[in-house]
Amino acid sequence: MNSQDGDLFDWSAPRRRTRTDQILDAFTKFHAENPEVWALFQRFALNVISSGRANYSANAIFERIRWHTEIETNSAEVKLSNNFRAYYARMFHLAHPLHDGFFRNRKLRSEESDASDTDAQVFNTEPPSEEEAIIKRLKDILEKL
Repeated sequence: MNSQDGDLFDWSAPRRRTRTDQILDAFTKFHAENPEVWALFQRFALNVISSGRANYSANAIFERIRWHTEIETNSAEVKLSNNFRAYYARMFHLAHPLHDGFFRNRKLRSEESDASDTDAQVFNTEPPSEEEAIIKRLKDILEKL
């Protein structure tokens, strides 16, 4: 039985390209073009570690970078993709092996998806179907304050 007949032991067959591969390619390019993000990620993560925490959120570090670049330094030239958080967390563990496990890495959901023809990010801009009811309830809460 050859690989065309479905030989399970033919390791020469190329692995399918996943969405993870696609995001990692975009991350690699972004990282090369924006080394200051990596410097800030390390700095803020090490600040948290020095405060005594054993674990923390890469998401929170990302939001701190956004705050720093957009508010504190007013230099919002860098647009951070949330897709890159997992890669920065994993890279931090590799660069700082004494702190391996500081971020709790989960399986990437993108591993299950095939790569798409384009790397366009789709955002749903439609308001939630219950938006009016939510707004009314929030107004009621505010009126009681």
